[in-house]
Amino acid sequence: YPHLEYSTAKDAAYCFVCSLFPDVAGRQKSKGYWNEIGVTGWKKMKGSSGLNKMGKLQKHFTSKAHKSALTDYCNYMKKSNNIDVMLDKTVRERKIQEESNQSFHKEVICILLDVTKTLARQGLAFRGKDDDENGNFRQITYLLSRHCPLLKKWLDDSCYRPYHSTYLSPQSQNEFITILASSVNKIIRAKVRESGQFSVMADTTPDLSHTDRLSVVVRFVNNEGTAEEILIEVRESLNKTGVGMANDILDSLQKNELDPDNFVFQSYDFASSMSGVFNGAQQKLTEILGRKIPYIPCQAHRINTFIEHGCEATDIEIALKLRNLSKTRWTARAEAIKSVWSSFNIIIEVLDEITNTNDKFDKSTRNAANSLSKRLISVDFVVSILFMKNVMYKIKLLTECLESTELNIADAIIFLSSTLESLNIINSDIDGMDNLINSSIAFLKSFDVDAEKEFIVRHRRRLVPKRLDNNRDNAANISFKTFYRKEYKSVLDELTSLMKNNLESCIGTIKPLYNMFKPPVSRNNLSETGIQDAMSFLPKQFLVVPLHLQVELEVLYDQCKEVETVSDVAAVSEQTNKMLPIANRMCRLLCTAPVTVAGNERSFSKLKLIKNYLRTTQSDSRLSDLLLLST
Repeated sequence: YPHLEYSTAKDAAYCFVCSLFPDVAGRQKSKGYWNEIGVTGWKKMKGSSGLNKMGKLQKHFTSKAHKSALTDYCNYMKKSNNIDVMLDKTVRERKIQEESNQSFHKEVICILLDVTKTLARQGLAFRGKDDDENGNFRQITYLLSRHCPLLKKWLDDSCYRPYHSTYLSPQSQNEFITILASSVNKIIRAKVRESGQFSVMADTTPDLSHTDRLSVVVRFVNNEGTAEEILIEVRESLNKTGVGMANDILDSLQKNELDPDNFVFQSYDFASSMSGVFNGAQQKLTEILGRKIPYIPCQAHRINTFIEHGCEATDIEIALKLRNLSKTRWTARAEAIKSVWSSFNIIIEVLDEITNTNDKFDKSTRNAANSLSKRLISVDFVVSILFMKNVMYKIKLLTECLESTELNIADAIIFLSSTLESLNIINSDIDGMDNLINSSIAFLKSFDVDAEKEFIVRHRRRLVPKRLDNNRDNAANISFKTFYRKEYKSVLDELTSLMKNNLESCIGTIKPLYNMFKPPVSRNNLSETGIQDAMSFLPKQFLVVPLHLQVELEVLYDQCKEVETVSDVAAVSEQTNKMLPIANRMCRLLCTAPVTVAGNERSFSKLKLIKNYLRTTQSDSRLSDLLLLST
């Protein structure tokens, strides 16, 4: 009898099951001996063996009341039937349903965020008017719902949700843009702060609403040792003075939680408000921060302004000016020359056809075509375009190299030196210039133009008045080839002179760092003064012992005996960055120095796509967020 219990205090027997469940069927008339009072009569407990009668124990434990109590006890012991378990099960089912709904909603939101990212990346409008059913965002969502059952169910079940929400409203679209932009900005801030040092490039441009926009880009070296240039903000510029620009740049850094103490280099174009030595933004930033921030002008801007100054050095008056194929791309000038030269014969044929067609074109159009044709096949134009074609393509190759994000300033200096040397070779190659002039003469003969005869007409000898020169007959008479050699040597002299000065200025700005990592690296490049000067470029929080830096650099130099560029040195430094952390920090510092503001120009190209004639009313914050997502 497993359920039989004995109480020593009362000297009585009890039934455990019946004590737990006394109110069962068959016990209504019972006095409760087995559950409350207890059985104290020990006679006949086991029954009488002779008469084959059941004793008290057997009689109770086979009774209907005990079986009913035992059934209730078994039901009680089943956890699934307990009331708390049943309540917990309901709660659990509710939680499972909530988690399922959350997962469903999360997948839908991810799809809508992907639509937002796609439209922002491509620079497309999200909608027309506020409730534009035919807007790009809604239509792409509807298109995806045809192939995505999940999204279709979301749209179809909107009537069962509170407020019939679909997250396709203009407010939801703006919220998606803000969420994505905040997430991207958070990632950018974390990467820049982790690098420990950064450079700033800034530039301005007017948009279609005639508002000046300031683009702020930061350059840094990430954990993988790769240089990155990332846009952090495009904002309205209300004060275009040097002080105003400097304050706008610092506001952008503070807004993005970037410590100005880690600001190590700056680069802008050569506008006076940005690059001015006394009142430019670069000088005002130095004054505001109380320390020298080295300024490196945009090399691509400088090279292309040198081309303009070089062309102004010649006395050849060419009324024709080739139209640039792009307002923002510096390399488009070379492409314009290439387009004209490769299509020269076709252009002349078309102009002649216009000139000789009386029934289709009026007189002014025919005269303009005839005049343009004559100027195109003039000796000045042909010799000039042949000469500039070679020069411009060298500059184009240089500019394309300088626009690369991964390029560091030291390697850029090497490229500049190489191009300068190439231009000096052209400048000193008299035979090459004569061959170019001879090619022009032969080319003009195909159009029945006598180059030397036309030269005499256009550049005949002009004698000064006798009152100014009594011996004017002794004035030098410059020949055909000598004239053009002199003119284009003037162009090259001006161009190479400006490039040389710019090169010396760049080297002077970063000379300690440049000498430290310029290939071939050698221990002879190290000096106590040079190391001290190079350490001055580091942010204040980096405290370096000069002797430790010298030791690490000497070890690094031993690993870089066969390198050819600073990029190769940087690659070796990244491989040994855990063993030589201080040398790696200095190498990353050099790679942080900016070369061009091409990143700002790319943001302006995106600005023209995003803020077009149909989208001029969007707010500044939305415009900045879209530009951040698109770049």
